[in-house]
Amino acid sequence: MDYAAQEQPAAEFQAEVPAPVEISAQIPVVEEDNELTKFMREYEEKIAQKAQEQEKVAVECKAKAEEDMAQFIAERQRIKESKMQANRVFEQATLEKMVADLQNENPWERVVTLVDLETSRKKKLDALNNKKDSNKQEPKTVAVPAKKTPEDEEDVSRMRQLFVQLKASPLDQTRADAVAAN
Repeated sequence: MDYAAQEQPAAEFQAEVPAPVEISAQIPVVEEDNELTKFMREYEEKIAQKAQEQEKVAVECKAKAEEDMAQFIAERQRIKESKMQANRVFEQATLEKMVADLQNENPWERVVTLVDLETSRKKKLDALNNKKDSNKQEPKTVAVPAKKTPEDEEDVSRMRQLFVQLKASPLDQTRADAVAAN
């Protein structure tokens, strides 16, 4: 079989390809002045105008936010300094009181200041007053604790009496008086 002979007839059918024609790069843009182009031009102008307005608003908002932030920081710093000053004054007063208590000859006066000597009756009255005040507000559902019996309550009257007695006349002086009386 002769394949070369068959290739020749195929070559006969092939046509020559013409060289590409160069088209100029400057194609004049023909802008038709119809309704669509007018609308698109106006629409683009509106979009550009809105973008400028939005940018202006963004700059104003950013400036206002920076101003508000500076004001907030200044206010926070002022509050912080006032609290620090109040704490210093309170700490100084506490230290002075502690030094004065240490210099006091009667240590029981210091003990009396450290111990709660309120009567349970006064606490109950305060609790009732608070309860009346809370009743004026809207009622809330609260679990009611079981009633305390008199045995459950602590009796601090004897301790209070001892502290007041020791504060008035220290233990050393009381013992010396008791020895002198015998």
